[in-house]
Amino acid sequence: MFVVFVAASMALATEKPLHVVFAICDDCGWADVGYHGSDFPTPNIDELARDGIRLDRFYAQAMCTPTRSATMTGRYPFNTGTQQVFQAGTTDHLPLEYKTMGQVMSDEGYSTHYIGKWHLGYASYSYFPTNRGFDSFVGYMQGRNGFYAHDAGGGDNVGLDFWNNTELYREADGVYSNTVFLQELNRVVDNVTQSQKPSFVVFSPASVHVRLEYPPANYSACDGVSPVGRNKLCNMIGNFDETVGEVVETYKRAGIWEDTLMFFFSDNGGATSAETRGSFSSNFPLRAGKVSFFEGGVRALGFVQGGESVIPHYARGSIKSNLMHVVDLLPTVFGAARLRSSNLPAGIDGVNQWRTIISPIDMTGPRTEIPINIQRRGNNRTAIIVGEWKLLVGGARNDGHWTISPYLKLDPPTHGAIDGNNTFLFNIYDDPTEQFNVAGIYPSIVADLRSRIASYVNTTSYLEPLRTEVVPGSLPPDNGGAWVPFLD
Repeated sequence: MFVVFVAASMALATEKPLHVVFAICDDCGWADVGYHGSDFPTPNIDELARDGIRLDRFYAQAMCTPTRSATMTGRYPFNTGTQQVFQAGTTDHLPLEYKTMGQVMSDEGYSTHYIGKWHLGYASYSYFPTNRGFDSFVGYMQGRNGFYAHDAGGGDNVGLDFWNNTELYREADGVYSNTVFLQELNRVVDNVTQSQKPSFVVFSPASVHVRLEYPPANYSACDGVSPVGRNKLCNMIGNFDETVGEVVETYKRAGIWEDTLMFFFSDNGGATSAETRGSFSSNFPLRAGKVSFFEGGVRALGFVQGGESVIPHYARGSIKSNLMHVVDLLPTVFGAARLRSSNLPAGIDGVNQWRTIISPIDMTGPRTEIPINIQRRGNNRTAIIVGEWKLLVGGARNDGHWTISPYLKLDPPTHGAIDGNNTFLFNIYDDPTEQFNVAGIYPSIVADLRSRIASYVNTTSYLEPLRTEVVPGSLPPDNGGAWVPFLD
C-alpha cells in the first residue's frame, strides 16, 4: 500500500506542466542562515527550508563561474574549460557548442528568463543570456556589481554593467538591485500566466557578494552584529531573505505556486575575511570558505520547495544526506517535470536525483562520487569525493574556521600534516569538519583517489581552463564608461 501511495503521489505531481525557478544566493555561507545556527535574520529562508526538503550534502564549485557553468550545462567545469573565474576585459566565455539550460528548456516548450548575475562571458552579444536560450534577461555580466550604481571594476576601470536584454539599463541607476530584480520577476510571471506556457526562471541576484552595501532598510536583529563589515552582511542577508520570500509570494499571487518547483542554493561557500577582497561570512562548523576546496568552500546551502502538487506531503521536512552536485540540477528538473531524458544533451555529467529527493526510503541516491575540480596544469586546484573519502591535492587556501558570534578565526587543524601541507585526506562521514588529515595513515586510498583524478584528466572531454589576457580597447574608458561587448 505504501509503494502504491508513493507512486500515486509521483503521478499527481506531474499532471500539469511544471514551472521551475532557481533561487541562487551569491556567496551565502553555510552558517549565514538561521536554520544552520546564524544570528542573521532569515525567517523566510528558514521556513522554506524546514517545510521543504533540505539537501544536506549539496555541492557546488568553489567559485562563481565554475558553478554557473556547471548549473547551466550539466557538465563538470573541467569538461567545458570553465574551472576558473572569467575576468572582465577578456574573451573568456562558456563555449557556444554547449547548450545552456535555457536552450534545453526552451526546446521543451518552456518560456525561459534570467534575472541577475550571468558571469559566463560578455565580450560578444552571442554570449549573452538572450542569445543562449533565454527569452529575457535583466542583470549583469561580470562577477560583482554595485547594488545601487550597478557598476563593476575598480580604479580607473569602473563602468556600468547592468542590462535589459542586450541594452544597457541606465534607468535603474540608484535603485537597489533586488528591487529591480523583483520588479522584473513580477513582469515575467505576469506574462507567464497570460501565455499559459510552463516557465523556467533563474533568479540570481547580487546578494550577498561584495561589494558590501547597506540595503534601503536595516534590520534590528543586526544591531549588535560586529564588526562593521559583518553588520553590513547581516543586513544584506536580511534583505535577501525578504527578497526570497517575495519571490514565493509572486508565484502565489499569480496562482501558479501550486505547480512550481523551486531549487534554492548558494553558488559556493561564503566568502570569509581571509579571502582577498573578502567578506564576513561564516561556514561554521565547516572548514574554510569560498575559493577553497575544503567543505566550507564547496558544500553549499540547498533545499527544494514548491507547491503541494509538486512536493509530496510525506517528503516535507526531510533532510537528504545523499551526494548531489549542481550538474545534477538539469536532469533532476527533467525528472521532476517528466520530460524525456532522451532530449537531454549528450555527454552531460549530471544524474537525475528527483526520485531520491522525494523518496522517504532512498537515502543514498545515484551518485557515489564528485570530482570537485580537476586541473592538469598545476596541482593546486584538484579535489575529489568518492564515497566517504575526500582528497585535496595542492596548497590550502583561506584555511581555518570562522565562528558565528563573536566572529573569530580559529587556526586550521594541523593533525596529520604531510607533504608540506599539500595533500589532505578526510573521511567526511566521520569527520565532516575536516579536523583530521589521514593521508599519512591511508596511502593506498590516496593513491586510489589520485588514480581516479587521472582517469578524468585522461578522458577526451577534458579541457584545460580558459584564461585569456585583457584585450586592448575592452575597458570602460574606451567604451563610454561601460563594460560592453567589444568583439562585435
